[in-house]
Amino acid sequence: MEKIWGLFVFLSTNQYQSVSKNLTLEDDFWDYILDEAEKAKINTIILDVGDGVVFDSHPEISLPDAWTRERVHKEIEKCRAKGIKIIPKLNFSHYHSYWMHDYRGSVSTKKYYQVCSDLIKELYEIFEGPEYIHLGMDEEEYLPVKRSTELLIHDTKFLVDEVNKTGAKACIWCDILIQSNAEFTEAIKPDEVIIFPWYYDSYKKENYKTIEASWGPNDKFIRRGYKYNEETPHAILFRELPAAMQYAGYKYVPTMSVNLTGNPDVNTDETMEFYKANIHDENQVLGYVTAPWYVTNWSSKEHFDKSLDLFVKARKKHYNI
Repeated sequence: MEKIWGLFVFLSTNQYQSVSKNLTLEDDFWDYILDEAEKAKINTIILDVGDGVVFDSHPEISLPDAWTRERVHKEIEKCRAKGIKIIPKLNFSHYHSYWMHDYRGSVSTKKYYQVCSDLIKELYEIFEGPEYIHLGMDEEEYLPVKRSTELLIHDTKFLVDEVNKTGAKACIWCDILIQSNAEFTEAIKPDEVIIFPWYYDSYKKENYKTIEASWGPNDKFIRRGYKYNEETPHAILFRELPAAMQYAGYKYVPTMSVNLTGNPDVNTDETMEFYKANIHDENQVLGYVTAPWYVTNWSSKEHFDKSLDLFVKARKKHYNI
């Protein structure tokens, strides 16, 4: 099976608090990305959809300039001509669900479950039966008030099941697997979900980056006596636990980034090197994704260009492709 060689792209950026009233994606830059992705032999785009398409089941969610079904079909065809598939993504982490607008406030209620179910089913139809649907589910631990572990696992299991009912395979970020490992592995089995481990710092000690360089001299980890990003408990878990879970049978699509808060010059190369060397069954690494984490317009050109350049070089080095 051909590996996923993926690029993460925002359609809507409304998983964050500063909710935009319109799409921030610029059409001509999207076309530029597709052309560059084709040159880089990217075969998959993870498209963060959010409120960026017209949902007939809940039109109140969609932005005024959201993509219609006709527009989505056009873009799918455009991607297909370039050998690219789209993995649509919604993010149901309460930390990143501002795209749900008023429904965000009803998390874990009967109404919330119905809306989530409706949106997942319709997303599958809008994107014409995609192989995968990404559910997000990252960074909820940063909220001062959040779902309990039991409720978070319950909701994640519900969402995973809803995706799998459509015929797609559910994907999530690695956060819940790390923070609630025993509960997660008990509730959600390896054949039910694909894990996208993300880690944006260095895997090699000689390339560790100081916390001060990333976050400034008053960061909480500096006050606790840590010097390097990679030495914090959070980083150690995100760097090491996903690989350890291979023995439970989970499959991965590791994700790297050139985001400046990480270690952008080495992260792409070291991510591929680490997973290729440390996963005993290469079939468990379904591919890799580079995520610039910048808006989809011309102001981000430098970051997208760098992402693809480093990705191509790392893939050639470690996979000779």
